[in-house]
Amino acid sequence: MAASRPFDPNTDYLPVKSTLKYAQNFTIEYDNSYQVLTVKQPYPGGKPESYVLVKCGAPKPKLTGALTSAPQVTVPIHSVFSGSTTHLLLLTDLGRLDDLTGVANASYVSGTEARARIAQAEVTEYAPDERSLMIGRSSLRAMGVLPRASQWRDQPT
Repeated sequence: MAASRPFDPNTDYLPVKSTLKYAQNFTIEYDNSYQVLTVKQPYPGGKPESYVLVKCGAPKPKLTGALTSAPQVTVPIHSVFSGSTTHLLLLTDLGRLDDLTGVANASYVSGTEARARIAQAEVTEYAPDERSLMIGRSSLRAMGVLPRASQWRDQPT
């Protein structure tokens, strides 16, 4: 979305739609300026959780129903605070390690690329209980564990 043009709610700012072939346990619904990603069962016995992914430059949408309490995240994300070294493997595999801006404990980081980024003072170290430090400083705070991106990177979506 060009910054020089005013936002037009009738324009489809997400013209490329994902088609899920192998991925399971989540759905993606599209609006002109945002996507709703719903994880059907985020953990065993858990109720569905939705996230509203708002295109950068678009106003936050006025949501109704169950989505009124859904987190809204501006995408693409360019700043990630990671509470697990597992996320660093994902960022490295996806070529997005430059988006890493914080880690819970730098001494646990073993990846060469991530250690180099930390050594250049590009990454803030925080303790997981220092959430006040993280608020407002990052687009995404990843605290759980995810599989390596290489496990699905070459799979059609």
